[in-house]
Amino acid sequence: MKRRIVVLMGIMAILTIITFAMQPRFYTSQEQKEYIQTGDYHFILILKEKDSFWQDVEKGAREYARANNITLSVLKQDYFEKENIYQMMDRAIESNPDGIMAYGLNSEESENLINKSIELNIPWICLGEDVLKSNRSGYIGINDYYVGKLMTRKMIDHINYYGDLAIVMNSEESSFILSAIKEMTNERKYVNVIETAYIDMNRVNTYKIIEDIVQRNPELKGIICTDPYATYVAGQVIVRLNKVGQIKIVGIGELEETQRFVEKGVIQGAVMRSPVIMGEKAVETMHDMKKDELVNDAIFIDVSYFEGGIHDEDD
Repeated sequence: MKRRIVVLMGIMAILTIITFAMQPRFYTSQEQKEYIQTGDYHFILILKEKDSFWQDVEKGAREYARANNITLSVLKQDYFEKENIYQMMDRAIESNPDGIMAYGLNSEESENLINKSIELNIPWICLGEDVLKSNRSGYIGINDYYVGKLMTRKMIDHINYYGDLAIVMNSEESSFILSAIKEMTNERKYVNVIETAYIDMNRVNTYKIIEDIVQRNPELKGIICTDPYATYVAGQVIVRLNKVGQIKIVGIGELEETQRFVEKGVIQGAVMRSPVIMGEKAVETMHDMKKDELVNDAIFIDVSYFEGGIHDEDD
């Protein structure tokens, strides 16, 4: 009998450990300490995931917060999961901070949570992607329409104004970037977008999607990738299929692996965003809102174009 009790207790302990391990980790113990307000204001920053881009957003946000006596709590997850984002948004609202800055997720549930925050007089700034149907207080990120035009113009140059193109997008991205690409290619008689593919938010199908595009379209001249991870994977695909130089790639370039592909000529060029500046501007804008200063409804962060080891800041 005693042995059975010991065995049952052991099983229960193992199940408890597994259950705890499966829970999304939102913030570290150090960040949890900062959840208690010590500055003039308490803001909460919700990151999409823990990659190099969003870590730099956090870096910029913390730098501004430290310099201006603002308590900043950061909620984040290792890898993107939509449901975890919703949980973090709800947790942030329940904490009743002075303001929330969060990755902009386009969905009805996200809109409802943002609107709930506004109804409770908690201002909300969307980062990276805008949630236009919500009552959000502001948006900070790149101008998707401009970036779409920039990427398309560069791609048309790379393929010498002739050939078939494919577009690879993240399923949650703004339609503005796609509209810009289609608008510019429609103006070119000999440039055609023959396929637009969407990767899921978890990116598990990215390689297969791009590989299938290449294999289905033997005359393909270029791929425009509007997602950072898809840009890198596209480079992997054309290397493994021996299509380097035959198929041109233009994409988003924050990943170090992508930048190495650009330097080697595997990828022709990549748009470089400014995550540190985005983080700084997010906290600064929220700070201005709390001081009743006039702020823009949408603030666009500058981008540059990286090709052949050279950053073109004019773009």
